[in-house]
Amino acid sequence: MEVLHMICETPSSETVIAPELWICAPSRALTVVPGDERIDHERIDAASDALRALGWSVKEAANVRQVDKSFAGTDAQRAAGFEEAMCAPQADLVLALRGGSGTARILDRINWDRVGASHAVFMGLSDLTAINLALYAKCGKASWQGPVAAAFSIPDETRVEFFMRAMSRPLFEEKLVAQGEAIEAEGVLWGGNLSVLTSLIGTPYFPQIDGGILYLEDINEPAWRVSRMLSQLKLSGVLQRQKLILAGDFTGTDRNAGSGAGRYTLRDAMSECGLPVVYGLPYGHINSTMCLPFGVSGRVTLRDETLVIRADNCPVPTEFPGAQQANAPLWWV
Repeated sequence: MEVLHMICETPSSETVIAPELWICAPSRALTVVPGDERIDHERIDAASDALRALGWSVKEAANVRQVDKSFAGTDAQRAAGFEEAMCAPQADLVLALRGGSGTARILDRINWDRVGASHAVFMGLSDLTAINLALYAKCGKASWQGPVAAAFSIPDETRVEFFMRAMSRPLFEEKLVAQGEAIEAEGVLWGGNLSVLTSLIGTPYFPQIDGGILYLEDINEPAWRVSRMLSQLKLSGVLQRQKLILAGDFTGTDRNAGSGAGRYTLRDAMSECGLPVVYGLPYGHINSTMCLPFGVSGRVTLRDETLVIRADNCPVPTEFPGAQQANAPLWWV
């Protein structure tokens, strides 16, 4: 992937003291081996150390190192841990530990009024798409799709640059290499993991967004399953209300896609959805994933394989490492 440029702005308001980052675990437990009962303390510690090295004061929700039937605690414990992190008095940013499965199981256990009143900013990926959708549907609260905390246990300079740049200022702008027909569109940026997103259609946790710019990613879903999920979005009326699709990384989708006249790929599935599609977004289950705001108005332009995504008024932590001033008044002072 290639990042062509970035734009920096100086935050405003009060002096930064110690930006607080909480790790929550609404999904699966991070174990040494999938399905094991042994928590991977080494990887969690490595992720925390990497985030501290970036200037964050790292705290953990009570269930981060728990395991129950492959999940990071019972449904009640995971819901309580999410609320604990989001509603901590000085929480600036909340990162999910990992994706996996199980997040949707706790949505009806969360006090969304309490979470919606929080000043903390949430970021997640994959299964945590359920949280992004619910935050917007139940609270009107914008959030982020981006790397989970465990990803930081593996060094990746591009991921860190995307992450720190996105968290540093309300203006989001990235200039990237992408493919597709020339297009210019404005609308609400939203999306996430395609499998999780379609699973919540028809629930109170799925927002109705008109004129949106929908970004999507997934992993190990063959093209025929992607097609089925896109059909569900279309038949439920969701796709017709969007302006375009930004296709991120669909890891493994074209593996075993067939050959000759029988070959069916991601681009075949996407081409049938009835919307313009931009390909090549460095976003999804990849080491160097970018961050994308969820629930804010943005503008997308693609010309000559140069994609520019811009959004104002993105949710950002009140305090940010290395900043001379906070992005907003410190409400706890």
